[in-house]
Amino acid sequence: MEYTVDRQRIVHSEKEEEQVVLAFTEAWVAWMQELLEEHQAQCDTAGTSGAGNRTAESTCNDDEVVVVLEVVKQEQPQRQVHLLLCMLVCDYPAQPYQDPGASEGTLAVVTVWWPRPIKLANLAEGSRVLIAGAAV
Repeated sequence: MEYTVDRQRIVHSEKEEEQVVLAFTEAWVAWMQELLEEHQAQCDTAGTSGAGNRTAESTCNDDEVVVVLEVVKQEQPQRQVHLLLCMLVCDYPAQPYQDPGASEGTLAVVTVWWPRPIKLANLAEGSRVLIAGAAV
């Protein structure tokens, strides 16, 4: 993959691109598995009686698990990830940013000059994106 940014040539190998996509996919699958196991553990706990015997009416069935997974996938769909930028220098340093869900964080504003043509309607040339938790 090759890009030209401010007359500087930036090259990403297919291996780098695949590593980024694989890392994201593995994290997403692990997160889905964790949610499924947590839900199943709740069902197992609710479905045991005094001597450890499971009661049929209070345990989860496969249909319920499928419904839970579908709801989670709708709320947190698996995303397509592409390695667009590899920046060594940032014109505007990251500023302190307080994320409501995190105690600390940073915020960087990155201008995308020319992403490779992957048909991203919401990330066209000249677009600006926010990157939370950026390390500078």
